[in-house]
Amino acid sequence: MTAWLTLVLCRPLLVLAHEVGHALAARALGFPVLEVIVGRGPELAAGRSGRTRWALRRYGFLGGFTLFVPPHGAPRWRLAVIYAAGAMANLVAATAAAALGTLVADMDAPAAVLLASILAALVVANLLMAFNALWPQVGVDGQPLDGAQIRDLFRSSRSTVLDDRLNMLMAAQRLQLAGRFGEAAALTIEQLDRWPNDPCLLGMVIHHTSRAEGDHAAVARYRAVVAQAPSGPPRFFPGHEGAVGWLAANIAWSSLKAGEDADLDLVDGELQVALQHLPDAPEVKATLGALFVARGAPVAGEPLLVDALRKTEDPVDRADFARYVARARRAAGQEDRALEAERLARHILDRSLPLPAH
Repeated sequence: MTAWLTLVLCRPLLVLAHEVGHALAARALGFPVLEVIVGRGPELAAGRSGRTRWALRRYGFLGGFTLFVPPHGAPRWRLAVIYAAGAMANLVAATAAAALGTLVADMDAPAAVLLASILAALVVANLLMAFNALWPQVGVDGQPLDGAQIRDLFRSSRSTVLDDRLNMLMAAQRLQLAGRFGEAAALTIEQLDRWPNDPCLLGMVIHHTSRAEGDHAAVARYRAVVAQAPSGPPRFFPGHEGAVGWLAANIAWSSLKAGEDADLDLVDGELQVALQHLPDAPEVKATLGALFVARGAPVAGEPLLVDALRKTEDPVDRADFARYVARARRAAGQEDRALEAERLARHILDRSLPLPAH
């Protein structure tokens, strides 16, 4: 029983060790690490270490991920080292647990027996996680695990189209991090001729355009792209549920912020798609709250916006949420509290750090 409880309760720690292994390897090889996340679902805690954002989510036993940006033309062996580093960290943890277990194995005290049982369970759990990560397979979310990533790096038949796509996505990511949203949008739009129904690309186009040219331009560009696509609106590709959700959320948010020209029916439809795929994302909940405010239900919208304001990291989004909180309070006749929310929006933008250049 002790061993099984250890496997369940300590899994978030195993995931943390795994993701820290990825992050440390990426940093050691000179790759910017953008985010390290343990768990799935709503965020419980978050922080920042230099340029890296760390977050703990509610369901820590469901895995995690590390987002890093490979420089253009990075050698494949470096990427392979980073992908393998998570499993290596679990092997190191298993070795440390086994060494401690050896030290307490000869003790007769009941506490020593319990500790030895826990350490043995940790050894097994870390070994299982390392083996599972390195086995070339696809995870439950449709994304390839570390072993599959390493296998694909060195496949002789690896598609050059996929190489080009990865390089393009990484280049767009670097432009975004540098705050060059117009260039990122132009780079992404060029690829829509090759992948016209890819929700990931469309989502990036909407996001980059809204930051570079405003929400009116983002919505207009989306409609133009969909009208020109040979097969109509974006398809729901297997494993792309998250991308489809973020695409819908970006469309809904930009459409809503278009002001008097906002198409609330379009917002409602896209928001339903976003909620289906990303029900716990604070940005999606904030969009729902803003839609409530726009439709004259400020009491229902304000709590969603305030909650998202606390959980969202991006300062531009946080400032927008604060402005909608101000609208909700003003609609409810709370002028003083509305002014307080507007001051908060200005404060967030004034204190936001400039985007790092790469």
